[in-house]
Amino acid sequence: MTIFIDKDLPAFDILKSEGRNIGINPIHNQKVYEIGILNLMPNKADTETHLIRALSDADVEARITWLSLDSHVTKNTSPEHMAKFYQSWKTQANRRFDGLISTGASIDHLPFEDVTYWSELKEYLDWSDEATLDEVSICWSAMGRMNHNHGIEKEVLEKKIFGVYDQSHTGIKSKLMQNFSNAGEARAPVGRIARVNPSEISKAPNIKVLLQSDITGVSLAVENKGNKQIVYIFDHPEYEAHTLDAEYNRDLGKGELEVAIPENYYPNNDPSQPPKATWLQYRSLYSNWLNAVAARQESPQEQTVPTGLSGGNLVAGLHPLR
Repeated sequence: MTIFIDKDLPAFDILKSEGRNIGINPIHNQKVYEIGILNLMPNKADTETHLIRALSDADVEARITWLSLDSHVTKNTSPEHMAKFYQSWKTQANRRFDGLISTGASIDHLPFEDVTYWSELKEYLDWSDEATLDEVSICWSAMGRMNHNHGIEKEVLEKKIFGVYDQSHTGIKSKLMQNFSNAGEARAPVGRIARVNPSEISKAPNIKVLLQSDITGVSLAVENKGNKQIVYIFDHPEYEAHTLDAEYNRDLGKGELEVAIPENYYPNNDPSQPPKATWLQYRSLYSNWLNAVAARQESPQEQTVPTGLSGGNLVAGLHPLR
């Protein structure tokens, strides 16, 4: 269905050229779900395109509001872009959203308290708990939310985890993963130097880990608090095929002595060969989430089961794989 965005956003022409349903203004009386996205990624335009593309596979209409933090001054996106397309989350504080998404940032090596906008982000997280029933936190913001809400610590590693990694199912099934059939299809692009270990999640019994890896740690988890659901995505299934390649070449351009080739990414581990997006099953998580947001609002029964499941032996909206 259609995702509504500003026609001057760079993603508009890119996604229209791909034949995706991208619009400007919804038709009167058309049911449109309001989604707010707090974009903390360095390259805002790329992330806008990635997320809209992933959400556009959903079966419902949605309109995007781009949100920012007042204390976060971006170095890689022009002030003009921010002023035209973004709004301070504080100006939206009286709104209710159908869903909220917060992205990662390339600061996972830093202690949370050393991040200049950590204090404001905690304010945002407290507000978002009341502003919507459905949230997605991606990568560093997922780490930050778990730390703020539950005291869960990230583990900073000696070297960056960089590449595409298979994620194992934990034996818990969710409609968020309805297109996943095995661990080989749950592949995820990863580019971070920190991880959350599954053992840390035991501090928060309402959080269930759905996908994990011995190398990358937790990949996907869900927290249910009454009617509220938070989805934690620690990797980047929204990435395009060339995104890790661009990151690899960026690191090479810095003149660093050792830049690891992304693992399990280039054909024959050869950076001269064009990579393929082998994680599209995982990317469907975003459209599954948006469909679940709509289902929860349309059905009173779904509202009591945040993952949209019904019947069987449910544990916090989840049930064992069969």
